[in-house]
Amino acid sequence: MGVDISAESYTKLTKRMIWKEIEATDDSSRAIPIWSQAEPFTGRVLSPIDYFRRFIDYEVLQYICNESNRFALQKDIANKLCLEVGELETWIGICLYMSLVKLPRNRYYWDTEVEATAVMDYMRVRRWEQIKHYIHFSDDKEAVAKGQPGYDPISKIRPLIDLLNNKFNAITMTENVSIAEQMIPYYGTKGPRTYVKGNQNPWGFRVWALADNHGVIYNIELCTKATPVQDGHPDIKSKGNLVLKLAKIIPHHANFKLYMDNYFSDIPLYLELLKLGIHCIGTVRLDKISGIKKHLITDAALKHKGNSSFVEYEGKLDEGSTDTVRVVRWNDDKIFNLMTTFGSAMPLSTCQRWNSSEDNYLKATVQCPSIVSLYNSNMGGVDKMDSLLGFYRMFSRSKKWYHRIFFHCVDMSLINGWLLYKRDFESTETQGTPISLHEFKSNVSYTLRNQKRPLKKVESPSAVAKEVRLFSRSKRKLPPTPVIDDQVGHFPVALKKRGRCRNTPCKGSVVYYCMKCEVHLCIGSTQDRQCFLQFHKVAYDMTKLPHK
Repeated sequence: MGVDISAESYTKLTKRMIWKEIEATDDSSRAIPIWSQAEPFTGRVLSPIDYFRRFIDYEVLQYICNESNRFALQKDIANKLCLEVGELETWIGICLYMSLVKLPRNRYYWDTEVEATAVMDYMRVRRWEQIKHYIHFSDDKEAVAKGQPGYDPISKIRPLIDLLNNKFNAITMTENVSIAEQMIPYYGTKGPRTYVKGNQNPWGFRVWALADNHGVIYNIELCTKATPVQDGHPDIKSKGNLVLKLAKIIPHHANFKLYMDNYFSDIPLYLELLKLGIHCIGTVRLDKISGIKKHLITDAALKHKGNSSFVEYEGKLDEGSTDTVRVVRWNDDKIFNLMTTFGSAMPLSTCQRWNSSEDNYLKATVQCPSIVSLYNSNMGGVDKMDSLLGFYRMFSRSKKWYHRIFFHCVDMSLINGWLLYKRDFESTETQGTPISLHEFKSNVSYTLRNQKRPLKKVESPSAVAKEVRLFSRSKRKLPPTPVIDDQVGHFPVALKKRGRCRNTPCKGSVVYYCMKCEVHLCIGSTQDRQCFLQFHKVAYDMTKLPHK
């Protein structure tokens, strides 16, 4: 158990921390605490839709339907959206399909030239756009006005995030977790967007996430304002309070390992987490390490020792304290500073580095402190989720900023389901290989669009008879001239429904249709009714044709 530290003592750590350099020997190593939880094991592999509905379930969908219907009535009392859970699932299934099969604009999916039956057969374009326009996640009348006490910049999306966080929190956690930032890409001008210089998506909504080393998300928090002090903890500034808020779902005194970068790493935070039985490793800025500067070796002296050299320091609050923090400085291509409350530099480990001195740039194996290997293998969980999100990200242009966050949450829920599916697949030692993310998402999309649906589909251009769909083509512009003039594959067919002949200046109403050009054309026995041949620039002589 850690020593009891009050808020006042945290402000005086600079004077109380005692540091000393640790000689690199076998005796200087510290044992890694044994994790006291069991690995998650379900015993069976579920279907993709079951994993997806673990997060976007009936409770979430019904809530969205209620708020969307309320919002539509608030806009116009005569406008009833009448959105139900089944229809909302179909709408989400179409959005998922659009993320897999990308077109420049949403309306192109209903274009008869594209014939996207996976969209056209399930919902009219006007209904899809109506649901998108009115989809909502909170009651605007209950929102606190800006500048008033209790104002929340993300009140429009906060209830949905809270619902999903409850689902994420229920996932059984693994031993190694990390905290890092996500960016939801958004280049609009509304909402609590931020700019992060050097980020792949510099403009967007900043999200802090708690994830394991495989990428499974357990908790998220949108960055909107300073994080207040957490109940049962002293105030350790906004960044430390944020970590405590995200890490509150981690079981206490079970020897979980938490990894973070130098944005969060601080001695007060590490000691406060150590009181909860949560051990930490993270890169750290030297100006955040209280009282260590007079003991530090200079950068030049460390580089003079050569590549892969390191020094280790140990600090504690009092001489008799058992809660110690170790700082390791390692010289790689540049000097890295890591701080930890468990483990140590010894015993040495190995890592792969590109050897730029070789002509073919082969990987070289170099020695490194053991906590460097621990950090590298367990820190990138949030980055893995970001890379998976980038493959098939849901996107639809909208003037409402919270739509972008909603699509991100649906994507993140689906990828969480896929990662849990892979975890169950590997734990049960199922034969074969797990399905890819593309197959998983396609399966979920198809199920949402088809499950519990009647055989009769909605009336749409792709659901009606072939000749009716082709008949609608004659009302649009003609195909390009090279297609008309190529004289390849132009076959006439007779349809049940008549159409206006498209050969200028003929205005006849005929049943004959060109299958390639998709236009109605006259086919007659006289010179003035040979529109099919004239339209396709076919030279002919009627006098040489056989006649009865």
